[in-house]
Amino acid sequence: MLNKIYKFKNKKDLTKLIINDCRSFLSFILQKIKKFLDFQKVVFFIDENLKYKEEYKDFLKSYEDDKNEKDTTILYLKINEKEKNFFKLENIFSIFLKNNIDKKTLIIIIGGGAFSDTISFASSIYKRGISFSLVPTTFLSMIDASFGGKNGVNLMGVKNLLGTVNQPLAIFINPYFIKTLRYVDFLSGFAEFIKYLLLNNKLYKRFTGEFSKFLNSSKLLTSKFTYDTFPCDQLKEFFIQNPKFFLYAIDIKYKFIKDDIYDFNKRHILNLGHTVSHPLEIVFELNHGIALYIGIILELQIISKICKNAENAIKKAYNLYDNFKLPIDIKQALKIEKNITYDKWLLEKRLDGKKVIEKIFDLIRQDKKNFQQYYNLPVILNSNKIILKKIPFETFDYQFNSVLNEMLS
Repeated sequence: MLNKIYKFKNKKDLTKLIINDCRSFLSFILQKIKKFLDFQKVVFFIDENLKYKEEYKDFLKSYEDDKNEKDTTILYLKINEKEKNFFKLENIFSIFLKNNIDKKTLIIIIGGGAFSDTISFASSIYKRGISFSLVPTTFLSMIDASFGGKNGVNLMGVKNLLGTVNQPLAIFINPYFIKTLRYVDFLSGFAEFIKYLLLNNKLYKRFTGEFSKFLNSSKLLTSKFTYDTFPCDQLKEFFIQNPKFFLYAIDIKYKFIKDDIYDFNKRHILNLGHTVSHPLEIVFELNHGIALYIGIILELQIISKICKNAENAIKKAYNLYDNFKLPIDIKQALKIEKNITYDKWLLEKRLDGKKVIEKIFDLIRQDKKNFQQYYNLPVILNSNKIILKKIPFETFDYQFNSVLNEMLS
């Protein structure tokens, strides 16, 4: 078991991170809560999709022995990215009222990114704030989204337009949940880990070195780093056996956010690839991580053309994408996630390429990190130093239009 407490600039904000792969995880959570938190009632909000997964049966094991020791309730709910909106909030608030949730209640949210985003936002504004903890069940939320306090919903077609920054009291990570993930869901989550590899050279060297050794000794792979597709099973097993890498990724994120929890400056570095990927995610209706792969490549391509001494990052990215067989353009992303060609997608949506690009540009201008007529983007210099650079809309848009047209031609 791994434990760590993270303190933020506001000393009242503490997040306790606990990593454990025990099978009777619900009971484990209740036991930990009793040790360091004092609440009259605990309400579990669990992603309904988990009910139908074979591995989930172990999750509730021995829970019946513990539940009477504390007033606990289990509620199942279904929330996907399309339902991450204001209408879903009303539904959640009605559930809160029906179950008499108040300031003496601890809400424990068990699910992936969209599920946790929505319920943690609802918890943050209901009765001016109800305490909550998170149990991420997707790789993306384990490695990134659950930590840092950001939550929110989409509004008027803009991703996460409405939200708060409110730290969870605790985050419980069980690497065993990785086994429940579909290929495309794990691939999506790995995109955020790729981001951390690009932002931190020490993690890059540590991960590539240890994963290479793992492959050499793994029964899941007979050859040495010579696969033709994304090594999903091998990576799943690697992270289950090496939960320290969750901690390494979160430590890197903490370094950028501890003094900038409200996302005004240094925290923007963590948005590598996101300025471009969010519009792609919305326009092409892609999974967050699948869009992020493309966003990272496009941003680094553009940065290498605009900024001096910043061309090594795109080379490192190409190397990672090649080694792990990751999607490198929008056409590949559509094929992987929707099994459809770009031309067929245009026909189904009754769009032309020009209209698609216009929609992408409309959305990128609405990015929350934009300041006046500038994009605020992270630049990874050849020295591995990372800076934030304000790039004029017209300068970035010219290059973006060029690489986007080339990618979609």
